[in-house]
Amino acid sequence: GDPSRLVEVARKSLNPPKANLMSPKVDQVGATVIRYSPCGSFLAIGSRDSNIYLHKCDGSYDRLAVLRGHAAPVLSLDWTADARALQSNAQDNEILYWEIRPKARLQPRPD
Repeated sequence: GDPSRLVEVARKSLNPPKANLMSPKVDQVGATVIRYSPCGSFLAIGSRDSNIYLHKCDGSYDRLAVLRGHAAPVLSLDWTADARALQSNAQDNEILYWEIRPKARLQPRPD
């Protein structure tokens, strides 16, 4: 092929189009973990302030709720496949379960 065509393709791939990135607020201390729900409707952000910030993913990224319950920074977040519940793990090894609709903390299931 034409070598000038390869240069054109390489130049375009090095200059991707600019996109508007969302910027949800997480207070002053910063995020430790970010997870989109499997359905793509929610964004959960775990924070060093021990809270979880729940945002909707409709382009606005408006905050839906602040989930409070941990006493240490949130390190891990996992959604259920249907996005109805969220599991969070904090630095002190505490695991909490959250029901997303309605927003109330779930009780851990007994073994």
